[in-house]
Amino acid sequence: MRGVIVLLLFYLSMRKLSCYMLKNVCPHDEVHKSCTFYEEYTCYEDEKKKMRVKSIPKRLPHCRAGCYCRKGLVREFPQGSCILAMSCRNQELQRIFNSLPASFIDF
Repeated sequence: MRGVIVLLLFYLSMRKLSCYMLKNVCPHDEVHKSCTFYEEYTCYEDEKKKMRVKSIPKRLPHCRAGCYCRKGLVREFPQGSCILAMSCRNQELQRIFNSLPASFIDF
């Protein structure tokens, strides 16, 4: 009888724990998706932000759940925060543009 009570308590605690685990909390600029078949678009290869990712996100062979950037935002680098898609620019090219004289850019 005691074993049945222990199993029942274990079962009830696991149900409560699994309900808690299903509750997903994402950062402010992210939304939880329960099933997506594509990798998330990433702007830069790493946190140094020198090289932009040039490949499009791959299609996954199976569904994956998790926190993803909201519409209009992209992942800055793998495991990084979400940034505006329009701020995802090549840093080297941006430095070249910034070094040009203002009269050259003004057209």
